[in-house]
Amino acid sequence: MVIYSCEKCGKSFKQKGHYMKHLQRKTPCDNINDKIENIVEKKMKELEEQQQQKEVDEEAEEDKEAEEDKEEEAEEDKEEEDKEAEDEEDGFEIKAPLQKFLLGYPVEQIEQLVREERAEKIAKKCFDVGQAPERSDDAGGLDTDDEEWLSNNPDYEDYVLEIWNKLQKEKKI
Repeated sequence: MVIYSCEKCGKSFKQKGHYMKHLQRKTPCDNINDKIENIVEKKMKELEEQQQQKEVDEEAEEDKEAEEDKEEEAEEDKEEEDKEAEDEEDGFEIKAPLQKFLLGYPVEQIEQLVREERAEKIAKKCFDVGQAPERSDDAGGLDTDDEEWLSNNPDYEDYVLEIWNKLQKEKKI
């Protein structure tokens, strides 16, 4: 069976007609590749900064311990130096269970960020239309794609409502 996939947003369709309708709709879909790249780059910078800070903190802690008790630390320092030399030779040490990664980040984390961004966009659309994003027969301010997305991601309904309420409060202020 052929599966049609939108190159911009990544949505997949089983029927060609649905795919063509998606491509020809009035409001085009968003290019998530650029957004994912931006999110990944941002997270990479944050993780690099955290890693650098962690290394600085570890070095400071080691120096403090060395000053407090030189005699006991002499043997430990020698063992740590040997261990660090081995770690440097190995390149890295695995401290967490292996996961699927995309550009150095767990895939689950990237998927969650993309879902949160989509939920925020849905809340913003509903706010702009002036209708609550609550699920009902008239679907509030939701279009068909948003309805489908919310039905496939029911745990984000509260998040969408929370963002919508936040926008409502900001409007009142």
